[in-house]
Amino acid sequence: GDVNHPDIAVNYSNIGNVYCSQGEYKKALKFHQKSLAIRKAVHSDVNHPSIAASYYDMGNVCALHGEYTEALTFHEKSLAMKKAVHGDVNHPSIANSYLATGNVYYSHGQLKKALKLYQKSLTINKAVHDDVHHPSIAIDYSNIGNVYKSKGEYTKALEFHEKSLAIR
Repeated sequence: GDVNHPDIAVNYSNIGNVYCSQGEYKKALKFHQKSLAIRKAVHSDVNHPSIAASYYDMGNVCALHGEYTEALTFHEKSLAMKKAVHGDVNHPSIANSYLATGNVYYSHGQLKKALKLYQKSLTINKAVHDDVHHPSIAIDYSNIGNVYKSKGEYTKALEFHEKSLAIR
């Protein structure tokens, strides 16, 4: 069969996700890199959503492994590609990239940057979901609440956690 088939890339990505779930980050990254190589070979559009997805996955693996610089690099590449495809508009995949990048900054103690990205994610999720009780909005409220808690701003933290709870 064709070794550069998109289905093989999906399988490599799935295997990478399993290894990531098991804490085998080097193996996970290896399989996501294989998936990325196929996706780059298959798609002439350098900003193809599946290529952006590979960078997103690699960013998540690096973040879980504590490799924050690499995680940010991958998430920023993914975000740039998503913006090239969708424009700088309200799109759920762009919100997901803001969320993931915010998580990296939060884990690295860069609360101001994390808060800004979580707020961008919230703005998009409120715009794209007709349901004000959408789970993505609850996640954004919860993350914003966590940042305020970490900053010692407990009144604001409670406000956002209560908004999240009301949705859930």
